[in-house]
Amino acid sequence: MSRPDGRALFFFTALTLMHRSTEGLAAGVVRLSSLRSSPPLPILCPFVAICCCVPPRSSASTSRLSSLNRRLSLRTRTSSIPFQLRTDAHSSFGVFIRSCAMEKRTRANLSDLSHCRLNDTFELNESFMADMSAMGCNCSVLQHFNREEMESLHCGPFPFVHPLLIQIGYVLLFSALILLAVGGNLTVIWIVLRHKRMRTVTNYFLLNLAIADASISVFNLGFSWTFNLYYVWIFGYAYCVFNNFMGIVPTCASVFTMVVMSCDRYVAIVHPLRKRLSKKKTISIIVLIWVLALTCGVPMLLYSKLDKLYFYSEADGSVYVDPICLSDNYPDGKAHTSYLFAVYNNFLVIINYALPLVVLLVAYARVACALWSSETIGDTRHQDSINSKRRVVKMLAAVVFIF
Repeated sequence: MSRPDGRALFFFTALTLMHRSTEGLAAGVVRLSSLRSSPPLPILCPFVAICCCVPPRSSASTSRLSSLNRRLSLRTRTSSIPFQLRTDAHSSFGVFIRSCAMEKRTRANLSDLSHCRLNDTFELNESFMADMSAMGCNCSVLQHFNREEMESLHCGPFPFVHPLLIQIGYVLLFSALILLAVGGNLTVIWIVLRHKRMRTVTNYFLLNLAIADASISVFNLGFSWTFNLYYVWIFGYAYCVFNNFMGIVPTCASVFTMVVMSCDRYVAIVHPLRKRLSKKKTISIIVLIWVLALTCGVPMLLYSKLDKLYFYSEADGSVYVDPICLSDNYPDGKAHTSYLFAVYNNFLVIINYALPLVVLLVAYARVACALWSSETIGDTRHQDSINSKRRVVKMLAAVVFIF
């Protein structure tokens, strides 16, 4: 069986498309306009308007096309009905025409409001919004024409308003948390510094851990909880920078201290014949821990900022100014666009969570195996010493579990 001529197929396809019903063509264009890569509605509207002017096919032409269609379908072994008309063609065509009209009206309205584009500097306040509203430039129109300038403007009232009962519960919860954290850590600091016999290598690390936890409770949590509740920063720019800085540095110091403690316990129990850390080396390690922690917090000092959000309520024409403390003032953009911000946050996740968790799990797993597999541990054979070491390891394992 011979293959059909390519030119015959081309002219047949063109002829069929020209004589198809207007409803089927409109439905096809509607389906095309729903694709991402399809042309916009203003381009498709004239196309449909021209194509819809083609008169519907007559009965004679229909019979001739049907006969030719059957012959070509038999030659190419395809279906005898190559075209399927959608049953919802009329509704699709109507939706498409209405979309064209709506698009045209929207563009006409926006062209009439082109004076809402701001070219000069302005101060976003109630009088400015009242003047813009008098000119027909409401909040949504201003955002449309001034996306960068109006990025901090929100059309609606301030949303972070909590009931009184929730505020009281939140205040009581965080007050108790801060008091317990500060009181417990200050107790540990006092015991280690007050009693000379408590100044061992392990207790020095516990002292450093307590200092880090107490500092983050006082300098960070004691101020940031109000911002988390009311979403309003009232402590100024200087403490905004210091608050973000103290949110990173004590956390890093605490995590690094826990890692060093786990390594020290691992060496003391699994390899008891190795030389232990001296007090001088222990103090040097603690100093190094704080140097590394301070280094990790440097980006917070450099890229923190005090920004403002504006909430415009069209009901009463009021503008609520909301100062917020942020840490995404990077040279290459903000939090959702900055590559440096993403790299820094991923770096913090790795050094503050992923790597420390792996080290702690491996170290204490080896320690647990060594403690429960032999009666002879370290440099002593006395059961009291063994039980004491087991209690210490259980305490440190509980710290890891909480971490």
